[in-house]
Amino acid sequence: MVFGADNLEYSADFVGVMRKTLEEGFGGKPLCLFLQGGDGDINPYDATTPINQDAAKKRDWTGETLGREALRVAQHIRSEPPREPTLQFAEDILQVPIRWDAKKFRDGLLQTFGPRVFEDHAELVNHDPPPRALPMKLVTVLLNRRIALVGLPGEPFVDFQINFRDRCSVPYAFFAGYTNGYYDYFPTIQATAEGGYGAADSNTYVAPGTGERMVNLALLRLYEMLGRLSGVPEDLK
Repeated sequence: MVFGADNLEYSADFVGVMRKTLEEGFGGKPLCLFLQGGDGDINPYDATTPINQDAAKKRDWTGETLGREALRVAQHIRSEPPREPTLQFAEDILQVPIRWDAKKFRDGLLQTFGPRVFEDHAELVNHDPPPRALPMKLVTVLLNRRIALVGLPGEPFVDFQINFRDRCSVPYAFFAGYTNGYYDYFPTIQATAEGGYGAADSNTYVAPGTGERMVNLALLRLYEMLGRLSGVPEDLK
């Protein structure tokens, strides 16, 4: 977000301005939907700007610039109804281990943050002993065998989004975070080893490799939906 922690006046930030710009460009007829992708380690250029440093102006510039580009792209899209429309989806529940020693992590959170920790980590501190793993839902959708959408329940690093799109075999691939719950940051294995905010502090607690595991499973589900994975060896068919 463009606004910093001192913002108590606005809520939609640059996304609200982007939506308004795009919808007005189409005469106010369509409804613009914004999907949050893999933004765990990326921000707008003017992120966390204090109110007294022209935060509102920078919010408007960011939203209008993004909205105009989205409008330019959208105006060149030509769609047509499919001859045989299809909708396929899969929901997988993964038991994701906690990265840290569960009890030491819980005690450290309570000692460091006090009651505020219940705002962000209730699923970890409400239980004694704390859970060693948490159930997380992965959703994979395939529309008309051409449009793929995967949803992860955390704040994934952007490399997961890039990797998913590069490896997805359908023309249009969309990647969304913050879906079906929120379990803080999902760093890549490399980022986990390098450390830093969202990769090695208390804002991430999923086991290393969780994001890679989810992306791989989503790709498997898509190939199953496309009929490219068989349950019988090729030489035994």
